[in-house]
This record gives sequence, structure tokens and C-alpha cells, in this order.
Amino acid sequence: MLTMGEDFQYENANTWYKNLDKLIRYVNETRQSDLFTWKLRFSSAGGNEQDEAMRTEVKKLVQEKRLEFINAGWCMNDEAATHYNAIIDQMTYGLNFVEETFGSDARPRIAWHIDPFGHSSEQASIFAQMSFDGFFLGRIDYDDKKLRLKQQRMELVWRGSRNLAKYSDIFTGVLYNGYAAPPGFCYDQSCRDAPIQDDPNLFDLNVKETRRKDSWNATCAQGIAV
Repeated sequence: MLTMGEDFQYENANTWYKNLDKLIRYVNETRQSDLFTWKLRFSSAGGNEQDEAMRTEVKKLVQEKRLEFINAGWCMNDEAATHYNAIIDQMTYGLNFVEETFGSDARPRIAWHIDPFGHSSEQASIFAQMSFDGFFLGRIDYDDKKLRLKQQRMELVWRGSRNLAKYSDIFTGVLYNGYAAPPGFCYDQSCRDAPIQDDPNLFDLNVKETRRKDSWNATCAQGIAV
């Protein structure tokens, strides 16, 4: 088991931060994309390694709402065996870091728990009381997920507490394919899906036919009414 401090020392950390720096520069130059980050422990450590010019670029992106933090706890805490005091403490630590570093405008609005193995109503209630607008999950029981896909209930309003009633309500969504992109849209180095080509001068132009159809099928498969 690795603690959060040791986790930062894993062998690919240097490459991870170099790629993040490249992505930040690309977004800043093209002005066509937005970034989201949730690994606050990693973001903090990466910020300590950045030079002043890169820190200025990052803060500018945050001010322009082109770089947003989601969740922004110091980590993505477990929900099954964690006491609520510990959850509140680590969220407070992370949210304070964001505000002190980037200002109150950087306050995240979305809670993001794609890694915990199982979820608790208390976690949903806590996030609702922290004024998050939404809560996204990655792992749920496979039978539950199968039924939700069939009934188009991958999105819901979760009432975390009967006692708090509407004050514990939070919009919740379950990711269709966990960590992975929908079939046909994985462009990672480990995938072989064809990229979307929209340049008519290219021989493999596919945005109007195959890719549009794939996008429609992927959307419908997620149980989203369209």
C-alpha cells in the first residue's frame, strides 16, 4: 500500500508532470480547449516543481475558467471505512489549498469519485452540504449498473440523508465506461481507435459518417435520453 506522500514518488511522476506542462502550454496557446484536474495532491507537488513562468500560466488559465479543479480534496477518499471527520478534514485541507493558491473563483463545483470501490449516502450528503452541484461516480455494482443502463437511470438526484431531506440532494451521474472512453473513442497509447478526421483534404476523412454514428451510438448506450 502506498500513502499519498509515497504515491507521488512513483517512477512515472516526472513524465506525468512534463506532459501536464505541455498540455497547459498547448491550451494556453490555442485557446481552444479546457482542462480539468482532480489529483490535488499531485497538482500541489507538480506546482512545487514548476518555474514561475509556468505558475503564472496556470493561474491565468484558472482566472479565465479554462482550468478548473473538480473535487479538490487532498485525495479521492475511500467511502466504505472512512469516518466523516476524516473526510471533512481532507476536503477542507484541499479546498483551502485551492483558495489560497488560486483565489475563491477556483472553488470546484463538481465532486469526482471514480476510484472508490463502493459509495455511501453519507458521502453524497457531505458533498451536498459542501455546496457541490454534482457528484460523479466510476465504480458501482455491476448488476446495479446493468439495470440502470437498461432503465436509463445512470443520472439521478441522490438524497443522501432522510433527516436533511432536500438539503442533502445532489445531482449524481455514473460514468458509462469507468476510467475508459466509450468504445471507438479511446486515443490513449494503449488503444487503436481511429482518430476523428475533419479535414476534407485527408484521405481518411470520417467525421461525417463513421465518427458521427459512433458518437450517437455511444451516447444512446449510456442511457441518456436524446
